[in-house]
Amino acid sequence: MSSRASDEPHISRSSRKIKVSDAELVHRARSASRASRKGRLLRVPSVMWDCKEISGFAMLSRRTGANGENFEVLTTGEVACDPNELEALLCPRAEGDYNSVAREFFGDQFIYGSIVHEVQPRGFGDDSEVDSEEEEKEEEEVNPDFRLHADDHVAVRTACFSRSRRFARNEEWCFLEHFRSRSVAMASPYDSCGSTNTSTSSINIDDPTGFTVVMSSLSPSELTAGKMTSSRIAQLHGITAAYLVEPLPQTVGCRGSHVRVSFHATYTATENAPKGYADSQTVRKRLKLLAKSLHRLPDLNSDDDKPVTSWLTSPVVPIKSIVQVWELEIRDVWRARSAYVTTRCTGTEVETLPDLHVPRMCFVLVETERRNF
Repeated sequence: MSSRASDEPHISRSSRKIKVSDAELVHRARSASRASRKGRLLRVPSVMWDCKEISGFAMLSRRTGANGENFEVLTTGEVACDPNELEALLCPRAEGDYNSVAREFFGDQFIYGSIVHEVQPRGFGDDSEVDSEEEEKEEEEVNPDFRLHADDHVAVRTACFSRSRRFARNEEWCFLEHFRSRSVAMASPYDSCGSTNTSTSSINIDDPTGFTVVMSSLSPSELTAGKMTSSRIAQLHGITAAYLVEPLPQTVGCRGSHVRVSFHATYTATENAPKGYADSQTVRKRLKLLAKSLHRLPDLNSDDDKPVTSWLTSPVVPIKSIVQVWELEIRDVWRARSAYVTTRCTGTEVETLPDLHVPRMCFVLVETERRNF
C-alpha cells in the first residue's frame, strides 16, 4: 500500500484538487473495472426484471437486497456509427466539451460538471503495482485483460443534476472514471443452427475497436474542489456504472458501420450513510434517468444524418415478449421464427418472429456471460 500512499513529487499538496494519490486512483479504477465486468452478467430469470422499450433501446431494471434497497439497470441498443464517433460523446476530455455534451445528453436535468483531476500517463507505470511485483504478476496472469495501459484514461469528475423529485435537493455525483479501448472480435449473429463463432484468436488489428467507460462513486470528502456545498445537495453514492461500445458485423439488412451501445449500473446502499447522502429512492430514480438517456445517442451523433439501427427498427415483437422468449432454448427460437409460439412465462401468444432480430436480442441476454458483456 505504500506505493499508493504518496502523491507525485512535482505536484504540491496545496494545488492538488483531490486528496487521493494517482497510484491509488489507478488501483481503484482497475478494481472498479473488474467489479463492473463481473456485474454485467445477467444471471437471474427474465421474469425478475422490469422490461421496457425506449425509442429502440431495451431497458431492464430490478431491485435487489433483502429489502429491495439495492438496484440494477441495463439499457442496450444499436447506433449506426463507428466506435470512435461515440468516444467524444461518452468520454469528453475537455471540461467545456463535458458540460456541452452532458446538457445535450441529459437535457435540463444536468446543471454542470467539472473535471477535477486527470491521472497522467506515467501513473500507469510503477504506481499501478499492487503490494509486490509477485502479486502483480500473479494478478495479470489471472486477469490479464485488466492490466492498465498507457492509452487508458483515468479522471475524477463531478456531475450536478437538478432534483429528480419534488421538494428534494439537487443531486451531485463525485466519481472516478476509467476509459479503456477494447480490441475485441466483433459480435456475431447466430447461424441457422443457433450457434455462434466464439473464437477471438484471429482479431484483425485494423478492425474497429470498442471501448468501455467505467464510473465508480468517490466520497466528496476526498475532493477539495469542483464540488458543491454539501448542505445544498444530496450526494449520490454507492454507484458503479459503465458504458460499453462494441462494433457489430454488417448483415444483409443492416449495411455500414454500427455498434452496440450498453449502459449498466448497480447501486449498493450505504450502511449508516453520512448526513447529506441521497436515499435509495433518489439514487434509483437518478440511475433510471441516466439509463433512459442512452436513446438520445443517435440524435447526438447525427452530423451525417445517419439513421439509428436496432433490433426494434423493423416490425418485431414488443420487448416484453422478446424477453419472455428468452426463456425458450435458442434453438427453439430459431424453429419458431416466422411462426406463432407460446412462451412458458405467461402462456400468451407472441407475434410472428422476424429473422435475425429476435435471436440477436436473445444473443445479448443469453450470451452475456460467454462474451463477458
